[in-house]
Amino acid sequence: MSSREIQRPPGNLLETSYGLVEDDKMSSKWRNMQCLLFVISAVSGLVFYCTFSAVRKELSDACIVNVKLAFQKSNPDVIDEVASNWGSAGVCDFCSYTPLTCSVLALVFLVYYIMSGRGGRGSAG
Repeated sequence: MSSREIQRPPGNLLETSYGLVEDDKMSSKWRNMQCLLFVISAVSGLVFYCTFSAVRKELSDACIVNVKLAFQKSNPDVIDEVASNWGSAGVCDFCSYTPLTCSVLALVFLVYYIMSGRGGRGSAG
């Protein structure tokens, strides 16, 4: 039998069952890494949201997604806000609130992960 062939369990396939075996203690390295990833996700989403909002506020709430800029003829270093073709506000709102939602969810998952200290197994009593 080659290593690519699937081995069938003995007996009737419908009557075969397997149980999940959990350890009593979760690895502290895995737990710390997972918590760190949740914190990094939350912080990066908040940083993006704050930066994106500051840029929009600086440009009088104009959307910078899919923008076609026009510059003033007298001073080519200055953006002509009236002649520029700005993106839609709905796309900009979606691009700013998606990372904010991901940050909130990362914080919620972090709290749940910290609360379930042994990988989801409940405590007696």
